[in-house]
Amino acid sequence: MTSLTLDLEPQPAPLLFEARALAGVEGHTFEASAVVSEPFEGELRVKGRDIMIRGATRPWTPRAAVRFRLDLPARAFNISEWTLEDDGATARGTAAIRYAEAPPVYVLTVSAWQADLAALAGRLPFSQLSDLKGQVEGEPVTLQGHWPELPMMRVTATLKAQRSDRKSVV
Repeated sequence: MTSLTLDLEPQPAPLLFEARALAGVEGHTFEASAVVSEPFEGELRVKGRDIMIRGATRPWTPRAAVRFRLDLPARAFNISEWTLEDDGATARGTAAIRYAEAPPVYVLTVSAWQADLAALAGRLPFSQLSDLKGQVEGEPVTLQGHWPELPMMRVTATLKAQRSDRKSVV
């Protein structure tokens, strides 16, 4: 992280505070805002500004939102809803982290995900994919494990091709 500006504003009950942040990470800018209420629940939103991935020809502008609740008696951090999106791709689901144990246990569910290949063309560093058209729709998947280990997973997706006058040679 190369820069961080943080504004924290206390709020009257039932809110605790509102926060706004602007961060610079490896030359990319991210904006974040959060609202947290008294039982330690709230919402966090993050937006990236024109991020260029090495090898890509067009910028990526990711947006993420998380609704969360800290359950102190259960020693758990619950995410009732999360979304990650860009023009042409979305993913959403739920998550939970139990920190009563060491290392913490996590469960991440991706309930739905999809991508429009034409809309993503140029944003990813794979020039071989630039001529692909169609929609990729993923099946739900749940990941479980102990932090910081990542689980092995299998993902299932369906490619729905768009009709085109163009012929492809494989």
